[in-house]
This record gives sequence, C-alpha cells and structure tokens, in this order.
Amino acid sequence: MSSSRLLRVYARLPVWLQNVACTLEGLRMRRQRYNRTFRATLAFLEQSQQWSLEELREYQNEQLRRMVGHAYETVPYYREVLDERHLRPADIRTVADLPKLPVLEKQTVRERYDDLLSRGWPARRRVHYQTGGTTGTAMRLVTDIDASPWMWATVWRHRRRFGIDVRDPFIVFAGRDVVPLSD
Repeated sequence: MSSSRLLRVYARLPVWLQNVACTLEGLRMRRQRYNRTFRATLAFLEQSQQWSLEELREYQNEQLRRMVGHAYETVPYYREVLDERHLRPADIRTVADLPKLPVLEKQTVRERYDDLLSRGWPARRRVHYQTGGTTGTAMRLVTDIDASPWMWATVWRHRRRFGIDVRDPFIVFAGRDVVPLSD
C-alpha cells in the first residue's frame, strides 16, 4: 500500500486507533533501527574511532576498492561508465582516484534508475523510497536494509561521546505529522 494511501486510511481512523497505529509504527521503526546490525556496527565504530589516521585511510580505500569492484561487476551503469573511460576497477585504488569517475547527477538517476541497481544484490534486501521533491521533482531511490542501522549507529556513537546512551531517556523534535491536518 502506498504511503499516501496509508496516510488517508490513518486520517479516517478513530483517535484511539491512531494511537495504536503510532505505537506499532514506533515499534517497527525501533526493530528496524536497533537490530543486530546496529549493535555490531556501533561496536565497530567505537573500536575504529581509536584507529590511527593511516588505519582509517586504509579502511576507507579498502571499502572503496570493494565497492568499485562490486559496481563494475553488477551495476550496468558503472560497467558502462568505466568501460567508456577505459578504466578497470583496479584503476580506482584510493579516494584520490575518484575524480576519474563522473559525478552522478540527479537527471542520470532519473533516466537510468534500473541500470543503477546492482544485479548482485537480492531484491529482499532493497528498501525503496523517494525524496520529498522539495527541490523540484521527487526522486526514486533504493538502499540496503542495513543502511538504517548503520546510520543510527553513527548517530549513537556521536551521542555517546557526550554521555548519552541508547537506553537513556531523551527527546527528539522531528517533523512528523501524528495528528492529521484537516482542510
């Protein structure tokens, strides 16, 4: 069911059922954010923040090489881009090599969306969403199911530096409508 349709259904629910829906959505979000991947990633991030600058750069470059190799092997757009430039994955070794690749433009994402999806990534791991379109036209995007736990682990590593832990009570002011706005 599309999110706009879900919002219309939600708006017609009695308030007590909206409260139940909000609670269930909160539990779903918590499970999605703070799962096993989150815990492992947070432990990794806290350990890696002790690394030297050289160790961090080597890790960054190693991840870059893995990503470029994966993209070349499984993403039609990047295979085409590297082939057009007579490049192989081995030509992108460090962050300093990134200017050899073009900047990915919004228009390219819109026009080549399917060609930007990895053929080597299972569909069950993909999370599809779209931007709000505040700068013009909304964009369809896809990410991996582990992207959210990674992002939240990064947020919590930062918060922990200031003495706030995951189980501590806290409040966040965010822009979500809970009570439907009526005309």
